[in-house]
Amino acid sequence: MKSSSDGSGKRGCMWIFWALVALLILPCAGVFSIWASRQSRDGKFLRKMINDLKERGAPIDNETLLAQYRSRTDPSDAPAWQQVFAELKSTEFKEWCKGIELFDPTVEGTAWTDSSWTGEAAERNLIAKTVDLRRRIHELTMKRSAVQFLQDFNGIQTQLNEIQSMRDVQRLLSTEFQVAFADRDSKACLASIEAQLDLALVCREDPFMVSQLVNLAIRGIAMHNIQRAIEYDVLTEEDLVSLLDRMSSEELPLSRLSKMIAGERVIALEAAKNPLESGVFEEANKPMGSLGSIVGIPTNRDIIHLLEVFESMEDLNVSDIDQLRTLAASNDANLQSQISRAGLAQMDWILTSLMMPAFSALAEALVRDVVRERFIRHGLAIRIYQKRHGRFPENLEQLLDVGLDSRVAKPWGGKPFGYLNRDGEVVLWATIPQDGPITSDEPPEIEEESEESLRKWFHLRFRAPKQ
Repeated sequence: MKSSSDGSGKRGCMWIFWALVALLILPCAGVFSIWASRQSRDGKFLRKMINDLKERGAPIDNETLLAQYRSRTDPSDAPAWQQVFAELKSTEFKEWCKGIELFDPTVEGTAWTDSSWTGEAAERNLIAKTVDLRRRIHELTMKRSAVQFLQDFNGIQTQLNEIQSMRDVQRLLSTEFQVAFADRDSKACLASIEAQLDLALVCREDPFMVSQLVNLAIRGIAMHNIQRAIEYDVLTEEDLVSLLDRMSSEELPLSRLSKMIAGERVIALEAAKNPLESGVFEEANKPMGSLGSIVGIPTNRDIIHLLEVFESMEDLNVSDIDQLRTLAASNDANLQSQISRAGLAQMDWILTSLMMPAFSALAEALVRDVVRERFIRHGLAIRIYQKRHGRFPENLEQLLDVGLDSRVAKPWGGKPFGYLNRDGEVVLWATIPQDGPITSDEPPEIEEESEESLRKWFHLRFRAPKQ
């Protein structure tokens, strides 16, 4: 009897043990089953999205992106550009650049007077030493061809050495402009400005956001130099008309948004296929330690979220800068709201949250470029009007006389640029797109050339022609 009782007790304990195990395993199995089912469903939807992209002819991986890039670029000028880059990196060139603020970070900011400036001797020496180099740069930029530099794409690890070298070319051309500007050499100023604008076109087909941001920076410096030439009345009427015609008909970087999206989308898809090799998640995973290699892998839903963001940006009317700013702000707000409500599902937003800040920065840079371009066109038109009529226009509506409709070419916010012609003071201004107010009714009180003022305002004070 005792052994039978002991056996029953042991069997009861085993039943209890397995019941407890089942209570632990079944919920986990249920959660895993739900997760696996969702991943499968999301995977089917993701494959459909990728197939739709493929049918539209959009790049979906490194190979198709490289093929598209090669079809839109010309490799014939690449060796000549590579020679230029090599000379700019040479020890001899670096020696020539000593004492020049644009090249030498140890030099303090430039101090200007009517007849000289800090670093003048060093800059004139550089220009004298680089006559042949600058001639070749001008010949290359005049072609306005999209040059094929990149031979291989590897997602986020793609090297962009050439686009970075373009910064040094821009610095040399800006030095060239400064010397011509100081000499009031209108022809040389125009040639340098046009070379700088053309330089921003050399890598225009690069499908990566960082390339286009560098192009925007190069273009921005060219615009700043045009503004100085307008402000101090260095250019002839013929030069001004030439630049206004060019800028009125030229394709803006904003219109290349779809190309940038194509490149970033491929980076995202490649990162999703090989998240640990891509390096995209390295920073995000650092706080997680060894778990990062697991938690940092994007889910199918994460990739779907990001592709939906790309799709919304592709549908933009690129002529509407307010729509672009609104969409960027809306995407940011929506992302933060979704993440805050996601709870444990925040894994579904890793890739999207890493990419969205870059898109917001790109949107602001593109809007700023459009507003700056419209601002410079107004400045050119005002100078043309002044040269033709012997006086400045009373209001911006009078610029119709020189072919500029200020009702169309507005800054962000729908309000026209600010303009004042009063008591001999002639000023054009606008706020730079940001979270602040739209253009004010009165010109801002700014400290000229200060970083804070340049960050907040486009501001052009028309100075009397130098006698």
